Amino acid sequence: MQVFSDERCKQFPHYDLLSKNGYKIVGLCGDGIDSDITESEINYHIYIVVDDNNIKYVAREHEPDNELRVGDNRWKMIKTIYKEMDMLGIGPKIFKFIDSDRFCVMEFGSKTYEFCLDDEKLTEKVKNLVDKLHKNGYIHGCMQASEIIIRDDGRPFLIDFATMKRLGDDRDQLSNIFSEYETTNIEICKRREKKRISLV
Repeated sequence: MQVFSDERCKQFPHYDLLSKNGYKIVGLCGDGIDSDITESEINYHIYIVVDDNNIKYVAREHEPDNELRVGDNRWKMIKTIYKEMDMLGIGPKIFKFIDSDRFCVMEFGSKTYEFCLDDEKLTEKVKNLVDKLHKNGYIHGCMQASEIIIRDDGRPFLIDFATMKRLGDDRDQLSNIFSEYETTNIEICKRREKKRISLV
């Protein structure tokens, strides 16, 4: 996470958009961030924002490519998944969706599971979290330890649902899952998803 001056944050392309929605940008979260980050790179990072002095986490789910300019069905699908993951306690608490620029304002977590792999109690919580995801009919699709955020109270949650699929979808819809885990067997996909984060 990198915090910048207010003057620098005002230069970010989405400062006004988020300000109008009640959120003030204070920095960025992502890999390789430094003070010389260019405007074009902003779309590939996550804004850290404050609302009433509480830090929250703002993720831009989609880059402005041709597919997204054609329609917003994928954004609607992502929103539906976020809402369900919030309700199930699998994903982050959601505060607001900003449809005009496909932003999701969600709870902030200061560390990821990749830095806590030797914590046995936390590993058990992560295992239960992934089991709950699968039992509720979903597969993440790109499971990594960096996609699991740890709250200050030690409870984990998943992020990055762009690749997530319902296990009941037809096989064409699941093609990216089969490609990622190199099998068309759902049960093997689940096991490989767990193996990605050393849960099996």
